[in-house]
Amino acid sequence: MDIIIAIVGIASVVLIVTEGIWNPSRNTLPYELVRVCVQILGVAVVGFFVGLASFLVQQSKDERRRLEERVRDLFAETVTAYNAVKRVRRLLEAETTSESASTITVSTYSRLLEELCEQQLVFENLKRSAPLIQARVRGAMTIIAPAPESAREKSCGTLKEHYSSIESYLNEIVEEYQKNRHLVPADPSKTIDELKLRKLKEFISDTQLFKAKVSYRIDGILRVLENSLLTSKEPRGGASLQ
Repeated sequence: MDIIIAIVGIASVVLIVTEGIWNPSRNTLPYELVRVCVQILGVAVVGFFVGLASFLVQQSKDERRRLEERVRDLFAETVTAYNAVKRVRRLLEAETTSESASTITVSTYSRLLEELCEQQLVFENLKRSAPLIQARVRGAMTIIAPAPESAREKSCGTLKEHYSSIESYLNEIVEEYQKNRHLVPADPSKTIDELKLRKLKEFISDTQLFKAKVSYRIDGILRVLENSLLTSKEPRGGASLQ
């Protein structure tokens, strides 16, 4: 239909120009023909701009829908990865804590650190994908993470920076595992302190550090993503969640 209107419009322009050169008199066939062509041209122009406006509106809605889907997926991926990290931490605490001292076997160390490694890679992917949406989500460029009362100031950064900080913290624990796994005995004969697994010990026992490095940043990220979904509205200049 648009093609037909365009062809008719072009033909009308040609005819109008031609008749303009001839300068037909009123109440003649050429004059009436030019007047009809002007009306057709007007309809064609209006139809073109109406079609263009409809296309741009639909395109904007499609972009906004895709952005909402990506934010929703990011929210779900973040929650799933965070819960998996907390699960590993709790299992490590349960399987290494004893009445006398915290010991660990190579079986426990390998099984749970492999799982933690998987989540570290998830946060690495989140870190890499964050720049694709953070500029279009309100608050994602300045996420303020809650902080413990002992902290002098709250942690503030972009979506990517918070994901990067979490990934870096987990990566330190994984790197310690890669370097020291061969030193861990099959039986619980050595403590975590004796094995000098400092990062592992902090991960298990230092709750405030875990909250500062992971939990508070996750809270800030999820708050921004949730608010962007709950308060989203029609974009004014390009797809965005404002």
